[in-house]
Amino acid sequence: IGKWFRGKEMSVAFGVNLCCARLGSVVNDVVSGIIAAQTSVPAALTAGGIFVAFGLNCALVLAFVDWKYQSELEEVEENGEAHHEDGERTKKSSFDLQFGKLFWLLVILGVFAYCSVMPFMNIFQGFMISKWLSGQSHNSAEKIAGLMLGVTYTVSAITAPFLGVLIDRAGRRVNLMVAGSVLVLISHLMLITIYPLLPLIILGFGFSFFVASWMPSTSYVVAPHKLGLAYGVISSCTNLGMTFIPIVVGLLMSPSSDYTLIHTLFLALSGLSIMLTLLVLKENRQNGNVLNLPSLQAEEMSKLLLSSENGKLRKQSFKGKEQRGLFDIDEEDEETSLLHDCQEPDEEISPSDD
Repeated sequence: IGKWFRGKEMSVAFGVNLCCARLGSVVNDVVSGIIAAQTSVPAALTAGGIFVAFGLNCALVLAFVDWKYQSELEEVEENGEAHHEDGERTKKSSFDLQFGKLFWLLVILGVFAYCSVMPFMNIFQGFMISKWLSGQSHNSAEKIAGLMLGVTYTVSAITAPFLGVLIDRAGRRVNLMVAGSVLVLISHLMLITIYPLLPLIILGFGFSFFVASWMPSTSYVVAPHKLGLAYGVISSCTNLGMTFIPIVVGLLMSPSSDYTLIHTLFLALSGLSIMLTLLVLKENRQNGNVLNLPSLQAEEMSKLLLSSENGKLRKQSFKGKEQRGLFDIDEEDEETSLLHDCQEPDEEISPSDD
């Protein structure tokens, strides 16, 4: 997605991707329980295997299409007839982990944010049954808990594409990360005392706010030829986090099914996520506010920030462009001037009188 939609409808593409993924989670939570209750657990596993096989076929087709496109692009570039859409020649990827500070903050933030939501969803059915459905039969309680579990994913799936459109046009990615993290914290606080329906709705909005703004952000702080490695690092770190947290949850689970310590853990993770979003907000401001710009303007600013492979701004280059009049920025309204400059990149701007 980061390669095919770079500089275009990046956030919309990620939003649609998130929508499909969350809808798949809803179908899994609801249908697998019904199949297991009506037939057997092996039958539910067989149905899951069929869906996995279908997904594998889709991945193989996608890999072939992407390989064909890349091969044609490299062939054209070898003949000296074309360049990448961003005006740079293709660079061979390498295992180089020298990313900028902003990228690593996004990685750590993603670990804590995902770990404050996904592991909790894995234990939610047990929590729901033990606290709110203990008086009902086991099969009935499982069905209700499965339907309740789908609330968060359904809200996330519905809102993600619309958030993608909003982000592409208005930007404000970091602001949405902050808002999403705060909503997740509020939902965990509410889950301690009230029936889970409203908290799960809030959790769905919070998770959607965060993921829809966080996932595309990497594309603006990492060079195009290192995007695959960058997203691989993100996936590895988040999966490691979501491997470790369930172990901690198991250690904290008491014989009496008291979820107090578990709630404390998820509240701590949510609080750390908020702190990390504030650090990302600060670092983003030091990097041209790139993550809070609309997609087209963010792409232009990203080219400046990625002028060196470690993702840091080459101050001498930026200063030289400013002296030549390519950036006529007033100190009182720097962001507005930058937006205007990114919107009209081809217009010649005369040097300022200063």
